Amino acid sequence: EPGPVRGDMRRLGRWLPLLLVPTALLPDLAAALPLRTYFFRDFTVGELIADGLPDDVDRRLCAQVASCLQFDLPLHHQDEETALFPILRMRALPEDGLEVILDRLASEHTLDTDFASEIAEALELLVNGGRIGNANTVGYMLRGFFERYRRHVHWENTLIMPVARLRLTPEDLALIAVRMDANRSKTS
Repeated sequence: EPGPVRGDMRRLGRWLPLLLVPTALLPDLAAALPLRTYFFRDFTVGELIADGLPDDVDRRLCAQVASCLQFDLPLHHQDEETALFPILRMRALPEDGLEVILDRLASEHTLDTDFASEIAEALELLVNGGRIGNANTVGYMLRGFFERYRRHVHWENTLIMPVARLRLTPEDLALIAVRMDANRSKTS
Protein backbone atom coordinates (compact mmCIF):
# COMPACT_ATOMS: atom_id res chain seq x y z
CA GLU A 1 0.00 0.00 0.00
CA PRO A 2 1.36 3.43 -0.84
CA GLY A 3 2.52 5.74 1.86
CA PRO A 4 5.30 8.12 2.79
CA VAL A 5 7.89 5.39 2.42
CA ARG A 6 9.99 5.70 -0.71
CA GLY A 7 11.03 2.56 -2.55
CA ASP A 8 9.42 -0.80 -3.00
CA MET A 9 9.49 -3.10 0.05
CA ARG A 10 9.31 -6.13 -2.24
CA ARG A 11 12.55 -4.99 -3.84
CA LEU A 12 14.05 -4.80 -0.36
CA GLY A 13 12.82 -8.28 0.48
CA ARG A 14 15.97 -9.94 -0.77
CA TRP A 15 18.16 -7.52 1.12
CA LEU A 16 16.17 -6.72 4.20
CA PRO A 17 18.89 -7.52 6.65
CA LEU A 18 17.14 -6.78 9.90
CA LEU A 19 16.14 -10.08 11.35
CA LEU A 20 15.50 -11.44 14.77
CA VAL A 21 17.10 -14.82 14.49
CA PRO A 22 17.05 -17.33 17.31
CA THR A 23 20.44 -18.97 17.49
CA ALA A 24 22.14 -21.25 19.93
CA LEU A 25 25.75 -21.82 20.73
CA LEU A 26 25.09 -25.54 20.68
CA PRO A 27 22.41 -26.94 18.37
CA ASP A 28 21.40 -29.68 20.80
CA LEU A 29 20.98 -27.13 23.58
CA ALA A 30 18.91 -24.64 21.62
CA ALA A 31 16.04 -24.96 24.08
CA ALA A 32 18.39 -24.36 27.02
CA LEU A 33 19.82 -21.14 25.63
CA PRO A 34 17.38 -18.66 24.17
CA LEU A 35 20.29 -16.65 22.80
CA ARG A 36 18.85 -14.20 20.32
CA THR A 37 21.05 -11.97 18.30
CA TYR A 38 19.97 -9.10 16.13
CA PHE A 39 22.21 -8.86 13.16
CA PHE A 40 22.35 -7.38 9.75
CA ARG A 41 22.30 -10.50 7.59
CA ASP A 42 24.32 -9.34 4.65
CA PHE A 43 25.20 -5.86 5.87
CA THR A 44 23.92 -4.21 2.69
CA VAL A 45 21.47 -2.10 4.65
CA GLY A 46 24.06 0.65 5.11
CA GLU A 47 24.75 0.74 1.39
CA LEU A 48 21.07 0.67 0.57
CA ILE A 49 20.29 3.69 2.72
CA ALA A 50 23.51 5.54 1.82
CA ASP A 51 22.83 5.10 -1.91
CA GLY A 52 19.43 6.76 -1.49
CA LEU A 53 20.69 9.81 0.36
CA PRO A 54 19.62 12.52 0.57
CA ASP A 55 16.20 12.32 -1.07
CA ASP A 56 15.44 8.72 -2.04
CA VAL A 57 15.46 6.84 1.25
CA ASP A 58 13.02 4.28 2.52
CA ARG A 59 11.73 5.79 5.75
CA ARG A 60 10.46 2.46 7.04
CA LEU A 61 13.88 0.88 6.58
CA CYS A 62 15.53 3.90 8.23
CA ALA A 63 13.15 3.51 11.20
CA GLN A 64 13.94 -0.20 11.54
CA VAL A 65 17.68 0.38 11.36
CA ALA A 66 17.52 3.32 13.81
CA SER A 67 15.55 1.23 16.29
CA CYS A 68 17.96 -1.67 15.99
CA LEU A 69 20.97 0.60 16.44
CA GLN A 70 19.47 2.34 19.48
CA PHE A 71 17.97 -0.59 21.33
CA ASP A 72 18.86 -4.03 19.97
CA LEU A 73 22.56 -3.48 19.35
CA PRO A 74 23.35 -2.15 22.86
CA LEU A 75 21.30 -4.99 24.38
CA HIS A 76 23.22 -7.52 22.29
CA HIS A 77 26.50 -5.99 23.50
CA GLN A 78 25.24 -6.06 27.09
CA ASP A 79 24.33 -9.74 26.71
CA GLU A 80 27.81 -10.57 25.51
CA GLU A 81 29.58 -8.49 28.14
CA THR A 82 27.48 -9.51 31.16
CA ALA A 83 26.53 -13.04 30.20
CA LEU A 84 28.67 -14.71 27.55
CA PHE A 85 32.12 -13.14 27.97
CA PRO A 86 32.48 -13.54 31.77
CA ILE A 87 31.48 -17.20 31.69
CA LEU A 88 33.64 -17.86 28.66
CA ARG A 89 36.60 -16.23 30.44
CA MET A 90 36.08 -18.67 33.34
CA ARG A 91 35.90 -21.72 31.05
CA ALA A 92 38.50 -20.87 28.41
CA LEU A 93 41.93 -22.39 28.70
CA PRO A 94 45.06 -20.27 28.24
CA GLU A 95 45.74 -21.99 24.92
CA ASP A 96 42.35 -20.81 23.65
CA GLY A 97 43.84 -17.30 23.52
CA LEU A 98 40.52 -15.59 24.18
CA GLU A 99 41.50 -12.98 26.77
CA VAL A 100 42.89 -10.43 24.28
CA ILE A 101 40.14 -11.14 21.75
CA LEU A 102 37.35 -10.67 24.31
CA ASP A 103 38.97 -7.44 25.52
CA ARG A 104 39.14 -6.13 21.97
CA LEU A 105 35.52 -7.08 21.21
CA ALA A 106 34.33 -5.38 24.41
CA SER A 107 36.26 -2.24 23.43
CA GLU A 108 34.69 -2.34 19.98
CA HIS A 109 31.26 -2.62 21.59
CA THR A 110 31.71 0.76 23.24
CA LEU A 111 32.84 2.42 20.03
CA ASP A 112 30.14 0.71 17.97
CA THR A 113 27.36 1.70 20.38
CA ASP A 114 28.48 5.34 20.33
CA PHE A 115 28.81 5.39 16.56
CA ALA A 116 25.46 3.62 16.12
CA SER A 117 23.79 6.28 18.26
CA GLU A 118 25.05 9.04 15.95
CA ILE A 119 23.84 7.16 12.88
CA ALA A 120 20.45 6.50 14.52
CA GLU A 121 20.00 10.24 15.13
CA ALA A 122 20.52 10.98 11.43
CA LEU A 123 18.19 8.16 10.42
CA GLU A 124 15.45 9.39 12.77
CA LEU A 125 15.71 12.81 11.19
CA LEU A 126 15.07 11.17 7.81
CA VAL A 127 12.21 9.09 9.21
CA ASN A 128 10.51 12.27 10.41
CA GLY A 129 10.86 13.93 7.01
CA GLY A 130 13.81 16.09 7.97
CA ARG A 131 16.89 16.74 5.91
CA ILE A 132 20.35 15.74 7.03
CA GLY A 133 23.05 18.36 6.91
CA ASN A 134 25.64 16.47 4.90
CA ALA A 135 24.47 13.41 2.99
CA ASN A 136 28.02 12.42 2.04
CA THR A 137 29.08 12.34 5.68
CA VAL A 138 26.07 10.28 6.75
CA GLY A 139 26.58 7.92 3.82
CA TYR A 140 30.23 7.51 4.78
CA MET A 141 29.21 6.84 8.39
CA LEU A 142 26.68 4.21 7.32
CA ARG A 143 29.10 2.40 5.04
CA GLY A 144 31.90 2.58 7.58
CA PHE A 145 29.80 1.34 10.46
CA PHE A 146 28.39 -1.66 8.65
CA GLU A 147 31.77 -2.62 7.18
CA ARG A 148 33.35 -2.43 10.63
CA TYR A 149 30.49 -4.37 12.19
CA ARG A 150 30.75 -7.04 9.51
CA ARG A 151 34.35 -7.65 10.58
CA HIS A 152 33.35 -7.63 14.25
CA VAL A 153 30.68 -10.30 13.72
CA HIS A 154 33.12 -12.35 11.64
CA TRP A 155 35.58 -12.30 14.55
CA GLU A 156 32.88 -13.40 16.97
CA ASN A 157 31.69 -16.21 14.70
CA THR A 158 35.17 -17.38 13.78
CA LEU A 159 37.08 -17.00 17.04
CA ILE A 160 34.61 -16.90 19.93
CA MET A 161 31.75 -19.23 19.04
CA PRO A 162 33.92 -22.30 18.29
CA VAL A 163 35.52 -22.00 21.74
CA ALA A 164 32.12 -21.39 23.33
CA ARG A 165 30.78 -24.56 21.72
CA LEU A 166 33.77 -26.46 23.05
CA ARG A 167 33.98 -25.07 26.57
CA LEU A 168 30.54 -24.04 27.79
CA THR A 169 28.48 -26.53 29.73
CA PRO A 170 24.69 -26.86 29.80
CA GLU A 171 24.77 -25.14 33.20
CA ASP A 172 26.77 -22.26 31.71
CA LEU A 173 24.22 -21.88 28.94
CA ALA A 174 21.40 -21.82 31.47
CA LEU A 175 23.20 -19.11 33.45
CA ILE A 176 23.75 -17.10 30.26
CA ALA A 177 20.02 -17.34 29.56
CA VAL A 178 19.19 -16.12 33.10
CA ARG A 179 21.55 -13.15 32.73
CA MET A 180 20.10 -12.28 29.34
CA ASP A 181 16.59 -12.38 30.78
CA ALA A 182 17.76 -10.05 33.54
CA ASN A 183 19.16 -7.66 30.92
CA ARG A 184 15.77 -7.61 29.21
CA SER A 185 13.88 -6.99 32.43
CA LYS A 186 16.08 -3.92 33.04
CA THR A 187 15.21 -2.48 29.63
CA SER A 188 11.45 -3.03 29.78
